[in-house]
Amino acid sequence: MDTDESKPKDDIRELIIGQLQMIEAVHGVHFVNRDSIIGKIAQVANDRMQVSIITAALNGWVAINNLHNEIDIHDEVLTMLLTRTRR
Repeated sequence: MDTDESKPKDDIRELIIGQLQMIEAVHGVHFVNRDSIIGKIAQVANDRMQVSIITAALNGWVAINNLHNEIDIHDEVLTMLLTRTRR
């Protein structure tokens, strides 16, 4: 049963999932720790704009580091991206 409070976070999670799928498709990667990434982004993102900013930063990080195949985004990297993208 969805509550009014859980619905916005569910929407945020769905947006994060979609953005991660796009990054995976564009770069030919698979996030092995996808659930952890989704959870950490969902904890700090309160709206679509924050999700977009954070996932754009993640996309850039993947591109700059020329990553392919299965990748594990370490907590330090995700924390750095989340810190640098805070409004």
